[in-house]
Amino acid sequence: MKTFLLFLAMIFLTEPILLAQIDTLSKSSNYELGAKYLKKSKSQKTIGWVMVGAGTALIIAGAATNSSSSDTGWESLNTDVNQGILITSGCLVGLGSIPLFIAGRKNRKKAEIYLKPATALNYIQQKPAYSAQLGLIIRL
Repeated sequence: MKTFLLFLAMIFLTEPILLAQIDTLSKSSNYELGAKYLKKSKSQKTIGWVMVGAGTALIIAGAATNSSSSDTGWESLNTDVNQGILITSGCLVGLGSIPLFIAGRKNRKKAEIYLKPATALNYIQQKPAYSAQLGLIIRL
């Protein structure tokens, strides 16, 4: 019974807090939302470019590892494994940047929608036009 009362008390105490957060989100202006999405887009693109650079550096480091040295046996195998790990991790880091670029593009489009200046054309409602078709048969 105590846990049930505690559960009800938590629900009734946290409900106003959650509703206040929802109200502040709905009251925020279009400019603030657009600025938020634009900032998010820029940070995602920056992180994406950093990941591309890091992946490229890892690939170059893996390719530059010289496995044709005088190492024989286990040392040569160890160098080959390290080279493969560097190249594979570089490819994975580079491929991991693709979702960041996609998300950045989506957020930029959302920002453009919110930051677009309001014109009279935005408020005109388009109504479907009525069309009629006449079937004319011409016989010669």
